[in-house]
Amino acid sequence: MLSESRRYNCGKRGKDGIFLVAAAKGMEGNFITYGFKDQTMLYNAYFNELEQKRTNAIFNREYFSSIGGLAKSGEMVVYPGYMPDGYEFAECFRNLGSNLRTIAISYENSENNWVRFGFITGRIAEGDGGPGELLEINGRQAFFSEQVNHGNKFNQLAIYLGDGTRFPTLIVNSDVLDKDEIIKIAENMELVNEDKNSIENNPDYFVNIKDKRILDYADEYMRNIKSGNKEFSFKIDENTEFFKRSQDNTCNISYRNTNLHDIREYLYTPLDIDDRILDGYNLEFAQVTGQPYAASKNESYHFKKGDNRLTIMMDVIGTTSSYTNKVDALLKNIMSSPYCFIYQPFYGNSDQLYYYLNIDDYKEIRTVFEEDGYLYRVMFVTSRGDLFKGHESIQKFIDGINCND
Repeated sequence: MLSESRRYNCGKRGKDGIFLVAAAKGMEGNFITYGFKDQTMLYNAYFNELEQKRTNAIFNREYFSSIGGLAKSGEMVVYPGYMPDGYEFAECFRNLGSNLRTIAISYENSENNWVRFGFITGRIAEGDGGPGELLEINGRQAFFSEQVNHGNKFNQLAIYLGDGTRFPTLIVNSDVLDKDEIIKIAENMELVNEDKNSIENNPDYFVNIKDKRILDYADEYMRNIKSGNKEFSFKIDENTEFFKRSQDNTCNISYRNTNLHDIREYLYTPLDIDDRILDGYNLEFAQVTGQPYAASKNESYHFKKGDNRLTIMMDVIGTTSSYTNKVDALLKNIMSSPYCFIYQPFYGNSDQLYYYLNIDDYKEIRTVFEEDGYLYRVMFVTSRGDLFKGHESIQKFIDGINCND
């Protein structure tokens, strides 16, 4: 947790307001937040002294000083065995807070020419982004094409690592290298932490699905995936739908016309809310989202009371092995927000820490819970109504939240 925090007012008040700098030392590393007080965007930097990595909250990226550091985090990475003369390692990072795998590793030469490697979960089909050529690289299907981004041309090689049901795609591209050089790079690289792919209905693919009715549709789900269908759905019962609506591997389970008590056994969040707090609020629908083969899932609950709305969102931000404790995880998460200066702390049952944010009509309560080794960020958000209308009502709401961890 934060052990030291200082705040400075720098410069004179002008049309841009007062420039603020906040520095804090935490259990995992150091935080610096800076920006103009009167502006909505504040910028954050985070540096972990032990693992030599830093976080840029502007792009929500975590940078590593070496490919080995990125590999240590558990991400799939590539070590190039061949690189043209003059190219040296420049940077590598992963994007945070996204269901899509977006890893980037860059090499550059003295003339600022570049070679980049990245992983995505979508498939780049033949004809996407222009004509190209189907190839085979070390026994894997690949697709070479010429791309244009914001007027800049570059050559790109997409290598399909999976089997069509669970596949990341490795991208190798360069602004000046030709097809032969890019293929030579791709033929001489080593993959570390490569995902294990499975096309069978087994526990390794469909894991931690609490609503066991979903497993009856597993075979049909995978047949749709292998046939290339990006959108499909299954009606589990009158009020439950199992569906896929995107190009990546994310699937969804939606529950309608129900209440939290009736679907409690299907949910993951260690969260229970006193019925008196939600008096008059009806659950419109709840949704569980995630990759079928990933143990961690995200959830959202959408409540309505007349014109008033309350949304509860839960997502996994780490594990107990990646943070000293849940308070450290919450503080790091708050420090990554552009509004970190104006969050207000509250304490609930068992000294559970919460932070409250009020910006115009947007009101939010945020905390981190722990369950089965995962750290869940939970956000209570309302933009209408008087649910969080003052300090007393906020504390009453927080006191009505029970955590089962």
